[in-house]
Amino acid sequence: VKYATTLTLNSVYPNPSNSIFNFAFQLSGNVLPDDFSLRIYTSDGKLIGNYNNNDISNFIIGKNNLQWNAAQENNSGLYIYKLNMSGDGKQYSERGKLVLVK
Repeated sequence: VKYATTLTLNSVYPNPSNSIFNFAFQLSGNVLPDDFSLRIYTSDGKLIGNYNNNDISNFIIGKNNLQWNAAQENNSGLYIYKLNMSGDGKQYSERGKLVLVK
């Protein structure tokens, strides 16, 4: 069985944002990953958003988009995201900063 061999985060937009952040990324390979997560943290390390395998049933090999609505319960400030994928014994990770401005 071959798994997605590459995770490429194309962009997070808009950044800064006043509400919704879009995570545009690409999966390449033959089969979707066996483990996927997108976690959002406050600047002091508190986990406030978590997408995992249950949220990726509509993902495809190729271009994908995942949205995080930051405006619902969060204050203006700096947030950290971590996008992880694993499959076939390999792990991929992308990290970055988000700025929420209300």
